[in-house]
Amino acid sequence: AAEGSLPHDLLYPIKVSINEPVRGFATRGEQAKADWQTRLAQRRLEETETLAANGNLDEETQSRLQANFNIYAQRVANRIATIEARDNDDATAVADMSANFETSLRAHEQILLKIGARDSSMKPHISDFAKEIKTQADTTAKIRIKALKNISEKNNVEFSAETKREQELARQSISKAQDLF
Repeated sequence: AAEGSLPHDLLYPIKVSINEPVRGFATRGEQAKADWQTRLAQRRLEETETLAANGNLDEETQSRLQANFNIYAQRVANRIATIEARDNDDATAVADMSANFETSLRAHEQILLKIGARDSSMKPHISDFAKEIKTQADTTAKIRIKALKNISEKNNVEFSAETKREQELARQSISKAQDLF
């Protein structure tokens, strides 16, 4: 029951203070931990979107969600860096994790911008957050591109072809997210 709760709901503290940390503690392996941190960052974005779309996002809640998002986004970046530093053979895993996180961030950025465009009362609460999401997505893109270069050099694969494939996947994900609105 707590899993679907939002800030201001009675069960939300249980979700973020008990359920999520317990699940994170039970997660094993750097890649699985990075995936869980990605999911937590996405949850904070989804909560922000739901509250904003319903006109229930106040400044204090937005600020808390944004701070929590930043914590999880930084943890994702740290996990990816750990995987990258530990083993250069994991460049494909780094590229995949980075591409997934980047695509998700870009989709959520677009969703928030659309909500702000539709509801001017929400725009002040989400415009700075959307900028932060874009910055995080751009940073994640740099990590992905570096990993793709490593893969390219290792496999003598043409980098531009790999980049085009990743860009097309990102465009498709953004398009799907835009179709929701």
